[in-house]
Amino acid sequence: MRMGYRCSWSIRQGGVTLRLNCDPVERARASSAAKVTVANACRFVGQNAVQLHGDMGMMDELAIGYYFLRATLLESENGSADWHLARHAALAEA
Repeated sequence: MRMGYRCSWSIRQGGVTLRLNCDPVERARASSAAKVTVANACRFVGQNAVQLHGDMGMMDELAIGYYFLRATLLESENGSADWHLARHAALAEA
């Protein structure tokens, strides 16, 4: 889980921020790639945290359930991972 977190953090820090001077197509591809990577890492970390804690992971007594729900909702904000993956592929062809 730590690797998933570090991977998404690295993508967020360097993947899109350093491409501000590039052309818009390359910047759009980088942001879509970052969105897919972060969404996959959030899903992986959230599902494993709930699995690790069992039923307690989805109860109100632990914050894990809240964070998993929040990550699931944020995953679909500004387009789902599937949409960004298709966008990345379409921009690669252009």
